Amino acid sequence: MFEDLTWQRLLLQKEADDKAEKVKSRKEKEAYDNVQKYNGPWMSIPSMNAALQTYESESEKRKAVVSNLRYHKFCLKNEPSSSKLFTITLNGRPKDMDELMSNLKYLIRNVERSSAENIDDEDND
Repeated sequence: MFEDLTWQRLLLQKEADDKAEKVKSRKEKEAYDNVQKYNGPWMSIPSMNAALQTYESESEKRKAVVSNLRYHKFCLKNEPSSSKLFTITLNGRPKDMDELMSNLKYLIRNVERSSAENIDDEDND
C-alpha cells in the first residue's frame, strides 16, 4: 500500500514536471518568434537604437522593447525570471518607455559583459 502511494506520487510529480517543461519550451518559442518580428534580438545598444528608429509609432516601439525583454527573460535567462527588470506594468499601469528601455539596456550590457568574460576565459586557457 505504501509503495503504491509512493509510486503514484512519483508519477504525479513526473506529470507535473513534464507539463512545466512544455510550458517553458512554449514560452521560449513564443519569445523567440515574437522577437523575430522586430529585427531579431537586440544584442547591443546601438542595434537597439537602430531598430527603434525604424518604427514610427510609439506603440510599435513599445511592442519591440517588450518583445526583447521577454526574449531576455525566456531565452537568454541572464537574470532571475522573477526580476523586476522584466515587468512591463507597475501597480496595474504600463511602465513608461524610458524605464522599459533602461531595463533592456541593463540586460543587454549584462549579456555583453558575460560574452566578454567568456572570451577572456577562453584566451586564458
